Amino acid sequence: MNDLIAITLSYAFIVVFSFFIMNFLTNGFVIKYILAKASRGKKILVELYTVTGIDYTLGTIEKDLLNYKNPSKENKRIKIDDSHVVRKMQVNMVIIDDITDKVLTKNITEGKQIDAKLLDQIIVRIMNMPQVSDNKEKILLGIIVIILLLVIVIVFFNYDILNTVKSLKGVTGRI
Repeated sequence: MNDLIAITLSYAFIVVFSFFIMNFLTNGFVIKYILAKASRGKKILVELYTVTGIDYTLGTIEKDLLNYKNPSKENKRIKIDDSHVVRKMQVNMVIIDDITDKVLTKNITEGKQIDAKLLDQIIVRIMNMPQVSDNKEKILLGIIVIILLLVIVIVFFNYDILNTVKSLKGVTGRI
């Protein structure tokens, strides 16, 4: 029985070690590919052409915007069309030039000219824009806050009066 456990553990070690060697040699591509494949289309494999070479990361598409993190861990948003998403190695993939922040087409030519930083700033401003509410909601919220404060004050004073009465009873013995 001990031989069976030893052989099983040695094979498991060889498999895990070879997986990490493959992942190291491909600059993290293996794990990113497996995660994109396991997400069943919810995540997209993003192929980034950088100064140092090709990097891979995961991204998601929300309302025609591709959200991903570049190798320096900055969140980026780029507007893409359905024509930019290609199918490679059984997963959906988008090819991006990280230097100019442009989406590349299937034959590695530039797509539309989009300023990713400006688009990201506009999206952040829109998301953080204060919501306009009417005066009725503000008045109702103010009334609810005042009622809650009054309930808290009444409960506190009743509890304080009850403790005072109990302490007087203990001192005088009469109440």
